[in-house]
Amino acid sequence: YAEPYTGDFQILVEGKPWLLSGATGFFSGGKWFTGYTGTVQLINFNTSSGTDNNGKYNVQTFTWLSTNNVTYETIIQNYLDAPVIIFTHSFIDGLSNLSTPINQLSTSFPSFSNLIVPLYYL
Repeated sequence: YAEPYTGDFQILVEGKPWLLSGATGFFSGGKWFTGYTGTVQLINFNTSSGTDNNGKYNVQTFTWLSTNNVTYETIIQNYLDAPVIIFTHSFIDGLSNLSTPINQLSTSFPSFSNLIVPLYYL
């Protein structure tokens, strides 16, 4: 389940919350851009559905705009008949100036916060 206004999501296992989303964003020019820091704004939200070789699925697409004018999408595709979720993070016009401190990511999606219930799945 994903919240259409914030992009926050939960992963459920057997109907129980397992994982909650963490901060989604990117690092550019020495700064993190996320909704939590107020440097990214949701500008569009769409839902769709389809079928492929893996079965039926639902898709939620979030389009974001940062204060440094970077547009990107985060997409959550979950299959209805299989325990499969595909996360996609794409930058519409690319992204530059990604130098980060040692051992840090330049983008974060999906990211997860604390486990809700230790269901021991991965």
